[in-house]
Amino acid sequence: MIDYDYKTFRPIQNTANGETSGETLFHYRQTGRILTAEYAGGEILAGHLIGLVDEQGNIDMRYHQVNIQGELMTGICRSTPKTPSLSSSISFQRDSPKARSFTRQ
Repeated sequence: MIDYDYKTFRPIQNTANGETSGETLFHYRQTGRILTAEYAGGEILAGHLIGLVDEQGNIDMRYHQVNIQGELMTGICRSTPKTPSLSSSISFQRDSPKARSFTRQ
């Protein structure tokens, strides 16, 4: 299983309607299969996610966030590591068919 604990990611690509940007930092914590993260920056004032990691490092997660307009948003996201070692990036797919990519900081 991939260990996401204490890893930090930044978006490098997003969908046209996505609010995360290169200014948004995701700080991951992991205990066993349970993954959590806090994130903020750019259009996002505060966000959290919680998910489950499988043996291949894929994550099934739920998120909630507040943007700079004061809007609360929630959603479902699935991610797949692009490299087994997490040395560079992971790819996320939200509850829409468009993907976004993140790079490790």
